[in-house]
Amino acid sequence: MKNIGLHEITEEHLLGEWHVENRFNITNDTSSIFSKNNRLIFEQNSYLAINGLNVSGEWSVSMKTELIYNPLLTFYVEKKLIAEAIITRLIISEEDYLNKKNAFVLTLYFTNGLELILNKKS
Repeated sequence: MKNIGLHEITEEHLLGEWHVENRFNITNDTSSIFSKNNRLIFEQNSYLAINGLNVSGEWSVSMKTELIYNPLLTFYVEKKLIAEAIITRLIISEEDYLNKKNAFVLTLYFTNGLELILNKKS
């Protein structure tokens, strides 16, 4: 597996349909839409979280270096901030990397203690 450097992650890496492979919730808070969703689709400036009910809104990625050097994802619904998550890992298999496929595994850690491991097939 090849780790994509945190400073190398761009919006382009995130675009597409992601499937939740695993979920860890250290606080047992299930109020977030991300604590229940099974798919997350990133499009240019918008996202769709699918979990039986579809929730959509805007998202952005930025680099915060004051406390931690990880890209920060912010999620909005109707201009209201609903969640923030740092990207802790983005990996691709050596084979997919060499064949220039767009298949990744993404780990997000949300401010409410939720960790999602997502998989995107090429």
